[in-house]
Amino acid sequence: MDAKMLMLRIEDVIVKSLLSVQTRITSACRTTTPHVGTNFELFGFDILVDEDLKPWLLEVNLSPSLSCDAPLDSLVKSRLICDLFNLACVPLVNRKLAGIQLIRPNKEDDCDSDDAEVEIERTKKISPSKRGFNTKRRRVRIPFSASPYAPDPSMRAICRRARAEMSRRGGFVRIFPREHSLQLYRGVMERIGSENRDERLYYKEYGFEEEEDNTEQNENNLAKLYHDVMMDSSVYPTLESIPPELREVLRGWYNDANAYTQRITKDGEKYAAKLPVVRPSARLRTKSCSEWYEVKKATLAEAKLKLQQQQEEMKMQDQLVDQKQADNKENATPAPVPVS
Repeated sequence: MDAKMLMLRIEDVIVKSLLSVQTRITSACRTTTPHVGTNFELFGFDILVDEDLKPWLLEVNLSPSLSCDAPLDSLVKSRLICDLFNLACVPLVNRKLAGIQLIRPNKEDDCDSDDAEVEIERTKKISPSKRGFNTKRRRVRIPFSASPYAPDPSMRAICRRARAEMSRRGGFVRIFPREHSLQLYRGVMERIGSENRDERLYYKEYGFEEEEDNTEQNENNLAKLYHDVMMDSSVYPTLESIPPELREVLRGWYNDANAYTQRITKDGEKYAAKLPVVRPSARLRTKSCSEWYEVKKATLAEAKLKLQQQQEEMKMQDQLVDQKQADNKENATPAPVPVS
């Protein structure tokens, strides 16, 4: 059993699932989030594995449950939340500029950049009536350049942000983009208006392919072979069973899968044998928690009072039944005894 090949196939399922809804997610982010980087989402993938170690996607949960039923759950999910917040790194938005709509002529420039920082500094110094015109004129001065290696402040900011996310990823594994991913997934990626930016970011991180035979036809053939290998786990159960031209491409991904087999506990450290008991008063740190606790307390008190009333009514009914039976016994006349 090749567990790392199984993880590569699970990664492939996750990447294809997210790429299939990329258009809807991008549209929702552009219409509902006025500031870049202030939102994030944690997805929970339910995946079944058959006897051939082929993964099957069951469902994808938005904001999955983080409740802990065992000490191991608490250990895993606590680290997950810490790494998630470090990776998201939600920026502090200036409230004074929160109502200003920055004009962007190109939808590809959908990330914070040096140009945006300069734009905000300029906007602070001008009157509100001239902000729209000056902001638009400033954005047009520095367009997106066509060459992946051409100097561009906005592209440098995007690359800097991507590298910062990579450095603080914690226990996460970046499965897309990574080396060779653009060639293998280009055919299943939808056009959402940021293809040039994504391609330039990929080339900045991993460089150009310098092989002479790297034609479009060869790239399509390699991508088709990759998807066939990922789908057929019975024919390609291990890395060595994969054709050589694809094996070298996946070797780096295969080595990265070692992260899934690392232990999350350390020798010599003590871990909780059971989950801690949290006092109700410890949750009263916010107004919403306090209001929720008061409502729950009143609901429980009302239910308890109602139960007591029902018990008293049942007790009174039982007493009435017993009294009625006793009265019937006293008033009952003896039956005549026949004389023989």
